[in-house]
Amino acid sequence: MRSNENMAFYMPAEWEKHEGTWLQWPHNGTNKGDGYREKLDDIWVTMTKELHYGENVHIVACNDTEKEHIESKLIEAKVNMDKIDFLIQETDDIWIRDNGPTFVKDDNSNLVLKN
Repeated sequence: MRSNENMAFYMPAEWEKHEGTWLQWPHNGTNKGDGYREKLDDIWVTMTKELHYGENVHIVACNDTEKEHIESKLIEAKVNMDKIDFLIQETDDIWIRDNGPTFVKDDNSNLVLKN
């Protein structure tokens, strides 16, 4: 087996078949201050609801209290919670592309986590 340094990696296009999408949920502890979550909750609920029709949605919640809040909003919106899972992780912003996992494929089309 070759080391990662000798392998070629590529980022799958957004239209390629995939298992799920990661979202990082807004909360008031971000660098945006109080009231931030309330401004964005409905948008994140809508994104989650639309995504869950065709794929799993992996949600990063900053703590257990926020997870409970998110679950209640999604249940109220009639989201199938079997399609949702959570990772509890402290965050300071909503853009998972800035601090979340990056999944790529190697030259054998295996999905790998790249740092």
